[in-house]
Amino acid sequence: MTEKLYFADPITTDFSATVLESSQNEEGTVDIVLDKTYFYPTGGGQTHDKGTIAGQKIVDVRKAGDAVIHVLEGQVIAEGETVECQIDADYRRGNTQAHTGQHILSASLLRECSAETVAVKMNANGLSTVDVSVADLNTEQIHKVETLANQVIMENRAVKSYFVSPDSPKLNDLRRSVKFDKVSGDVRLVEIENFDLSACAGTHFPQTGMLGAIKILKYENYKGGSRIYFAVGTELIRQFQQYHHEIELISKMLSSGVSGLSELVEKLLSERNLLQKQVRTQSRHLLDYEAQEILANHTS
Repeated sequence: MTEKLYFADPITTDFSATVLESSQNEEGTVDIVLDKTYFYPTGGGQTHDKGTIAGQKIVDVRKAGDAVIHVLEGQVIAEGETVECQIDADYRRGNTQAHTGQHILSASLLRECSAETVAVKMNANGLSTVDVSVADLNTEQIHKVETLANQVIMENRAVKSYFVSPDSPKLNDLRRSVKFDKVSGDVRLVEIENFDLSACAGTHFPQTGMLGAIKILKYENYKGGSRIYFAVGTELIRQFQQYHHEIELISKMLSSGVSGLSELVEKLLSERNLLQKQVRTQSRHLLDYEAQEILANHTS
């Protein structure tokens, strides 16, 4: 059995542990089971942590019963040996920001749009997604959702996680009910102070303010509902820097201020469409002329 320390402490990224099991795989990787771990295994829409154990690169982390298996590119490590473990802190931070942000965003979508979350996918690098039950969302609704979500972040509300028994009355208050065909034993709950209560095994920051901000960057109809693309914290800054860079380049190319870009682009598109019509008309006239010339030469 592995003591799963990532449940209570999502901040620690360097630790030491004892090797309980170590075995070589046919493909050349090594499976390692530790007595305790802060490495998060893939699950619940969140990818596994990256990092190293005894200097050897981790390529996968997965749960197997009560154990957590760390798959390494490297050599077998002797059982009973104490090893130094290092989690990729930037990657963990990105996943934790995205997962905490997803809870806030899902609760905001439910409150503002009566949109229930049906699927999620967190990305430490790149946009994360929330799929909801309501289609044809509009800009006004999205702005209300963003405003509420960022208000909760700025209020720096407490985020607590704890386990309850399967018959706990707390389960009646969940935003999304537990599927007990997929879950057995005690249920881990993540509670955002006076805002959201969800069953979740992911990593979350202890305060909402640690997210910085959240932004919906795209939304579209998807499978009878909607798919929301969003970024949080560090990834949001990276996305904004990219967007700002592209807008600045376009602004300089068109010799226009940012505030007038949309009108200028609309004007250019209108002019392009007019030119295309003129080219098509001139092409038809030219073809008619050439056809008449060929016919005249043939009959003369």
